[in-house]
Amino acid sequence: MARWHIPGAVFLLVKDGRVFFARGYGYSDLMKRTAVDPAKTVFRVGSVSKLFTATAVLQLAERGEVDLHTDVNRYLKTFRLEENFPAPVTLANLLTHTGGFDDRAIGIAARNAQDQAPLGEYLARSMPPRVRPPGEMYNYSSHGIALAGYIVETVSGQPFGEYVEKNILEPLEMRQSSFSPAAAPVAEIALGYAVVNGTVQAVPYDFFNIGPAVGLNSTASDMAHFMIANLEHGVFDGHRLLSERMIDEMHRQQYTDDPHLPGRTYGFYEKFRNGWRSIGHGGNIRGFGSLLLLVPEARAGIFLSTNLDEPRFDVEMVHKFFVHYFPSRVAADPPAPNPLFLTKATNYVGRYRINPYSRTTLEKLATLNWQYRLTALPDGSLQFHTPHDYTPPTRWVEVTPDLFESANGEGRAVFRLDSDGRAKALLLDTGEFEKLAWYETAGFQVNLVKTLLLVFLSLGLVWPLEYALRRMLQRPRASSWSRTAGSARLVAVAAGASALVFIVGFVRTARHMDFWEFIYGIPAPIHRLLVIPPFTALAACGMVFFDVRAWAKGVGSVLDRLYYTMVTVAALVFVWFLVFWNLLNVR
Repeated sequence: MARWHIPGAVFLLVKDGRVFFARGYGYSDLMKRTAVDPAKTVFRVGSVSKLFTATAVLQLAERGEVDLHTDVNRYLKTFRLEENFPAPVTLANLLTHTGGFDDRAIGIAARNAQDQAPLGEYLARSMPPRVRPPGEMYNYSSHGIALAGYIVETVSGQPFGEYVEKNILEPLEMRQSSFSPAAAPVAEIALGYAVVNGTVQAVPYDFFNIGPAVGLNSTASDMAHFMIANLEHGVFDGHRLLSERMIDEMHRQQYTDDPHLPGRTYGFYEKFRNGWRSIGHGGNIRGFGSLLLLVPEARAGIFLSTNLDEPRFDVEMVHKFFVHYFPSRVAADPPAPNPLFLTKATNYVGRYRINPYSRTTLEKLATLNWQYRLTALPDGSLQFHTPHDYTPPTRWVEVTPDLFESANGEGRAVFRLDSDGRAKALLLDTGEFEKLAWYETAGFQVNLVKTLLLVFLSLGLVWPLEYALRRMLQRPRASSWSRTAGSARLVAVAAGASALVFIVGFVRTARHMDFWEFIYGIPAPIHRLLVIPPFTALAACGMVFFDVRAWAKGVGSVLDRLYYTMVTVAALVFVWFLVFWNLLNVR
């Protein structure tokens, strides 16, 4: 905790149907020095909430009120999902994150309860579009789970939080848990923190519009009841959560990107550590990080929550926990690298980005700052680097064609290749990493913007200098060009100046902005800047008109025309840049 500046944490272990260990560490409120108590301190568990939504859906399925394998549009009343792929999206797709939805974070929360949108109303206007056929690829989607929660509302006739209260929380005696922040005593809710400029600072309480995906507040002791029910065939203290058959179905692998990799159950992700199968779910929102992890074979489970979001803390805790309590069952030598692999390593190395990411909003820009790097080592292994060296690089060794094992024996990787045998995607147990085209890499895009800046800045130098030289040498312009020169140059200056203002303004604003502000919607400073790109695009079209006219009529000097063409091309490239990063789309 000291290493990662974590103010407070709770750790709880259940084993054989009871709480085996539970302890709080540090403080839920640094200023008041309120100690963390596993029975009293309420944590925001983030995406661990998705397990409760999955449970609610499976309860309805068990009663025959929903079919997990039918089109979800059957259950939607006020809006429908677009039908842009032949196969429909099903509840099974939603619970395994294979619905094929785009990603979106802009506008998923409100600053206060009064501004929080009703679930159905929010999804009707903000459900991300479908960008892949359902069932084709695991693509984590909070909106997909929120949609599943909304279907619980439409089918049960109760608000989602009320349904969960009556059908899950009350039977499990989770008395301090709720999807409503007003239900927990304010004094017991842990304050969330973040490290800002090297200091630990409290962060706001965000009111999420996608409650079924991230909205549960709970104590560690309450979460123990949910874990016990899952580990004891659906029963806690005589109360049945789901039938034994449905619990088994919930825990069974329902989807995997590749048979060599762990996959998804209905709600849980699947992992193998030291030969032990575990199922679980993490939860990371501003100010909080949580993890619920079950080892069904051992009838054991852990719950860990902190009031500062630091995923590396969870990873290290779980690794050490398994090393100590669930050591490797079979001693195995690490895979040996093959130096001959170097001959085809170029088919794999490059830059990658993780799915999900936004393809349809300006959030796509975030992928420039979060790109993974795959390099080849001289011994014939591959090394995978996280962005900004967030975690130490991992080494991967090919054991069969396109199947790799981690050099430490703790995971597998599979590559998907194109028709030329080049990698187009890397599949890990955490999901898909798309290989980037050369023009999508951060290095190319940054250099492109720098080049465009230089071209647009040259407008303030070349033409004034030309004008001064012409006056000094007393050389008048040809009259045929003079009639249009003013208009042509005015349009070029408008395009260049607007592009400069936008680029410089956007970069300066982004550098001083807390990106969590986007969860409330596009921040006002960014919104004002987004008025500029359509104007730039219009001016660029005008430049094309004048450039074609100048070359067709042979007006002006060749140097004049070449320079104007260069600026026109730069303006058009900038328009492509705007379109590619969804900066002409202000949604």
